[in-house]
Amino acid sequence: DEWGYRCRFHEDFKYVLLPLSYGVVCVLGLSLNAGALYIFLCRLKTWNASTTYMFHLAVSDALYAASLPLLVYYYARGDHWPFSTALCKLVRFLFYTNLYCSILFLTCISVHRCLGVWGLVLACQAPALYFITTTAQGGRITCHDTSAPELFSHFVAYSLVMLSVLFAAPFAVILVCYVSMA
Repeated sequence: DEWGYRCRFHEDFKYVLLPLSYGVVCVLGLSLNAGALYIFLCRLKTWNASTTYMFHLAVSDALYAASLPLLVYYYARGDHWPFSTALCKLVRFLFYTNLYCSILFLTCISVHRCLGVWGLVLACQAPALYFITTTAQGGRITCHDTSAPELFSHFVAYSLVMLSVLFAAPFAVILVCYVSMA
């Protein structure tokens, strides 16, 4: 280049690395996704939205894994494609289809779970709309952050349930997960 630097990029590593890694991904991908598809189709009686997303994710992954033997052969032969152009297009098409299907199905699963969290929290907090109120006393209006004094004992019981369900249980799960990773 104009600064006198010479940078050479050798791709020889891919003739060993890619066939090896694609071979491992192919074997694991086909066997594990075939097992998942068997469970989805033959063992599960009822499906929900997450099951549907995961089924389609497994189909996408299995189709990609099924295309990998051709790429193993291609890279092992030093970038020589002995098959048809149509097959080349299909293999590359399956790669990109799997890439974007995986991203979008995982996004759908995340959105679905996120909506579940919002739904749970909103349902659990709905009674707070009953408890929280305002009271007038001596020309001043108080906006209670808990409840009016006459409902306070009921609010305490509600708050203890919320503390257990929405704080203590998730905290325990997080704690167990972090301790098990250490």
